Amino acid sequence: MKKTLALILALVMIMSASVFAAEIGTEDMKGAKKITGATITYDGKDTAAYSGAKTTALVDGTRNDFGAKLKGTIQFDLGTEQKFSGIRAWMSKNCVAGAEGTNADPNMNGKDHRRAEVLLVKISSDGKTWTDVANTRSANDQFWFDDYYFGKEITAKYISLSSQKSNDNWGEWEIGEIALITDEAAAKTISNQKGAAKPATPAASATPAAPATPQAAVTKTTAVQKVGDKIDKTGISVKATSDGQGGSSPMMLDGDIKTYWHSAYTASGSTITGYDQAPFTLDFTFTKKTEISGISYTPRQDSTGGYWLKVRVLYSTDGKKYVEGCTAINTYSGNDPKERIFGFGKNVTVKAVRVIIEESSRYCMAAEVDFFGPLETVVQTQIVKTTTTADTAPGSGKIVLKLGNTSANANGTAGTVTAPYIVGGATMLPFKYTMEALGGSYAESGDDITVTYGGVTYNFKKNSNYLASNGVRLLLAKPTHTAADGSATVPVIFFTKVLGINCEWNQAEQAIVIKK
Repeated sequence: MKKTLALILALVMIMSASVFAAEIGTEDMKGAKKITGATITYDGKDTAAYSGAKTTALVDGTRNDFGAKLKGTIQFDLGTEQKFSGIRAWMSKNCVAGAEGTNADPNMNGKDHRRAEVLLVKISSDGKTWTDVANTRSANDQFWFDDYYFGKEITAKYISLSSQKSNDNWGEWEIGEIALITDEAAAKTISNQKGAAKPATPAASATPAAPATPQAAVTKTTAVQKVGDKIDKTGISVKATSDGQGGSSPMMLDGDIKTYWHSAYTASGSTITGYDQAPFTLDFTFTKKTEISGISYTPRQDSTGGYWLKVRVLYSTDGKKYVEGCTAINTYSGNDPKERIFGFGKNVTVKAVRVIIEESSRYCMAAEVDFFGPLETVVQTQIVKTTTTADTAPGSGKIVLKLGNTSANANGTAGTVTAPYIVGGATMLPFKYTMEALGGSYAESGDDITVTYGGVTYNFKKNSNYLASNGVRLLLAKPTHTAADGSATVPVIFFTKVLGINCEWNQAEQAIVIKK
């Protein structure tokens, strides 16, 4: 009877080991051993952060999903002190799929999501006083498991694990199994094979391969935030090198933030069997040549993924030859639906725009892509000084104002004004007086100023550089200003550079002479 029971027990143990090996893979256990008899908690509980899985799932050999949030703590009470020199963590089988029991998982290309790229490991002998062992990165990110080596053998009864950084900024760590590395040399025989491991060929797609990067010499620039106003996207078309899973590329241009473009992938249930990977190319074509200053991308709003991480934006005047507009590297932490702007820092005329997404968080998605019209025309700072001997005597056809002096003369008629002054390097003139003396009109309502001269109307905001005329936005090098008496003043350059009026400077008299 005893022999029978012993035989049964031995068979059970062999079967248990076989089940574990079948799920994890005998080869993948090299240098590591299964954790048994441990008490495991996650942030003080026995369940996962969001999947509801029990902590025992971390050591049951099935690679079922256990989800831990960024910096969430998994703690092991091993029961007895044990010697080990690292941690091995398998991805959950919900995140990866492939030939189990081998190191040739076809989806492993170093970009699979929710890996603990940086793992903080602490140990304790009593569960109260903890010592940092390592804040380490994965040693073999080509495979479906990661090894975190300490560089030395340690002895501990308690272990604390906390993911400090997710490899794709999801902010989560999805784990299928955790084991102890007890033979680092043997473990590294697997890790050292990663150079031979090759990513799988992405799932076949009906769309063409990404266009070759232009070879012409270009000047690369980083993206800038300064852009004009968004333009109407009617008539703009787009073609993507990977398209259609859950949303086609034209949805980036439909003006509806709830719809989105998604790159292609093939899925069966919850197991991903193949998907298109970066780089992705988006070609936008305009119906006519259009002046723009940059573009923007808004991520999908109801998902934490598909982010554009490394982006190049190129433009073309003929749809054939492209030049570099800007490059940008974006970072994300968890769900981040904010719009990202890729400005060129200048105005360019385009017939086509090409976006190359060199890196993305697993798939690639976008709710909207927008285009910005030209930057405001910048009014130059130079003040015309035609003479230093200008006639400052009263007379018809000219306006004479003096710095710091409230006396003025327009067309031979004396008047009292807000004294001109200098602020921020700009000479400021009384706005209402000067405009009306020129024969124009001036109206003020709250912070809004409207002036008309020569049949053209200009709209200002007090204490602002901006003005508009016939739908064109201009940018003064210096803003309008409010004088000490509360009246509005305007830089001399408004008259010289915007209205095109001749202004002369008399150094001896410190006078500005405006001639109509």
